[in-house]
Amino acid sequence: MQKYDIQLAKFAFDIVQTVVMVGISIYVWLMTNHKANSTRIRDLESRHDSEIDELDTRLTSIETKLDAMPNQQSMNTLHKRINSQSQTLHKIEGELKGIADNNAMILEKLLKN
Repeated sequence: MQKYDIQLAKFAFDIVQTVVMVGISIYVWLMTNHKANSTRIRDLESRHDSEIDELDTRLTSIETKLDAMPNQQSMNTLHKRINSQSQTLHKIEGELKGIADNNAMILEKLLKN
């Protein structure tokens, strides 16, 4: 029967145990980093989704306001109507000036008599 070397067996067992412990340590380190990264990614995705929803709401609001704004044709029509009102106002101003002149002449005639 052969005599086993206990020191050599103990050394080999220590090496195997060290390799297994290093492997477990690396595995735990990788899983912890993966879990942390996964949590960060999930948080970023939820924040990103909420920001996109907010921007979508703002964009919808802006589009609604733009739809209610007058277009170029409406603005041209409005401009023509304002010009027409301006011409009418100048005409009334001229007529009122004539009436004022007539009143001044009548008053002057009455004062002379």
